[in-house]
Amino acid sequence: MSENPPEQKKSTHRTEVVVVKEIQKHPNADTLGVIPVYGYTVVVKLNEWAVGDLMAYVVPDSLVSVNRPEMEFLGADAVKLTEPLKMVVATLQSKIAEYVNTLPAARTVFMRELNEMLKLALSITSNELDKKVRIRAMKLRGVMSFGLPLKAPKGAKEGDDVSDLLGVTRYEPPEELSTCTDSETAQSDLHVPHYDVEDGYRYNTAIPDGTAVVVSEKIDGTNTCYTHHGGRMWVRSRKHWRKEVPKSIYWKALYNNPKIAAWCVSHPDLALFGETFGCQRLKYGRKTAEFAVFDVWEKIYNRFMDYAEAREVTNGLPWVPVIICRDYKFDEIKKLVDGKSLIEGAGHHREGIVVRPTVEAWCKEIGRLQVKFVSGESLEKDR
Repeated sequence: MSENPPEQKKSTHRTEVVVVKEIQKHPNADTLGVIPVYGYTVVVKLNEWAVGDLMAYVVPDSLVSVNRPEMEFLGADAVKLTEPLKMVVATLQSKIAEYVNTLPAARTVFMRELNEMLKLALSITSNELDKKVRIRAMKLRGVMSFGLPLKAPKGAKEGDDVSDLLGVTRYEPPEELSTCTDSETAQSDLHVPHYDVEDGYRYNTAIPDGTAVVVSEKIDGTNTCYTHHGGRMWVRSRKHWRKEVPKSIYWKALYNNPKIAAWCVSHPDLALFGETFGCQRLKYGRKTAEFAVFDVWEKIYNRFMDYAEAREVTNGLPWVPVIICRDYKFDEIKKLVDGKSLIEGAGHHREGIVVRPTVEAWCKEIGRLQVKFVSGESLEKDR
C-alpha cells in the first residue's frame, strides 16, 4: 500500500516567481496583452511587461493587503471581508439575547463561547482595518484574466515562493459561525487525512495525457468527513472534529439523510469524504444542508479507494455529479470547467470540476493525483 507523502505547501498557498516566456496579442485591445501562466491566462498592459521579466504570480483566491505599496492600486476595487463580519455580529446579537434565559449553572460555558465569538470578531475586524482583499478573476475586454501579476521582488529567482515576503495568504471561506466553538478532540486511534486538492491550472501536466479519469462537478460547500469509531459517529469539517450540537450544519446534513449514519455504522473501517452544500453562496435550490460523497478512505490501510470500488461500496448514497469519464487531455478537460450545475434543482452555474484518475495514483510533484479547476464564471461572479 502506498503511504502519504510528507505534507507540502499547496500551490494555492504559494506565490511563485515565473519567467514571462511569451506575451500574446489581446484580440480586442491594442494596448493589452495576454500572458500564459501555467494553465491560466493573465491580461496585462503591454508597456509594463516584456518577455524575460520575472513575475510574482498571485493565484486566484489569495488574500493581499492594499496597505502594502505594491498593492495600493487595488484599493479602489477592493473586495472587503464585510460579510463574515456581519455574520459574527448577528451571531453575537443572538448569543446576547440567549444570555437572558441562561441558567446560572450554564453561564460558565456560555461565557466561554461568547469569548470565542469576540475573538473571531476581532480577527475579522483586523482584516477589515488591514484592507485585505480577495484576488479573483475578471474579464478584461472579453478575455478572462486570472489572479494578479506583480513584478518579482528584488533578488527573487524563478521558482521562489514569495508569498511570505509579499504578505499573501490563502482565502479560507468562513465556517458556519453558529458552530465556531463546537470543536472537539478525536480519539488517539482515529486517523483520517487532511483533505485538500491541488489546482489543475497550476499542475495541468501532473496527470499524464491519456490517463483514464473521472471528471466530477466541484460543489460550492464545506468539506465534511463522516465515520463511525469507538461506538459513536464522528464528524469533521476541513480543520476540526465537530461536536454534535443542534445548530451544526455538518450534523444537520447527517440528520437529513439517515442512510449516511447507517452506512457508517455498518462500515466502521471506512470514512466518507464529501461536501455539505446548500449553506454557501451557491444554494443549489436547497433550503437546508445536504451531503454528497466524493471519496472513501480506508482507515486500516491508510488509502483512498479507487473510484469504481468507492462507488460500489457506497451504493445508495448520494455522490457529487459526474460530468464525464474519459482520457485526460488538458485542452479538452478545461472546456468542461464552465457550465450549468448538474445538481437537480440548482438552476445556476457550477463552481468548477475535480479530475481524478479512475485508479489511485501518486506523483512526487503534488502527491495524490487529483486536481481541481474553479470556473471563471464562478470566480468572476464572486467579486
